[in-house]
Amino acid sequence: GNSKTVMLCTVSPADANHDETLSTLRYASRCRLIKNKPEITDKADAEIQVLKEEHANVKELFANLGPPDERLAKYKTFEEL
Repeated sequence: GNSKTVMLCTVSPADANHDETLSTLRYASRCRLIKNKPEITDKADAEIQVLKEEHANVKELFANLGPPDERLAKYKTFEEL
């Protein structure tokens, strides 16, 4: 959206670093040409809404289950483990 990206390149005037300096400058030049096209992701927002609705439905189902029946009494609860 409203963000900006900054790239900082450090170069050296020493002859010993000539190749690395040129490589860095070429890379920076290529990076300058990158153009981002941000898009609003409505699809993701819709999927999040669907998941929230499913979560609410599951919570409601568990709330409506009531007390466990005797068949489940042989299993230990998480707290008992």
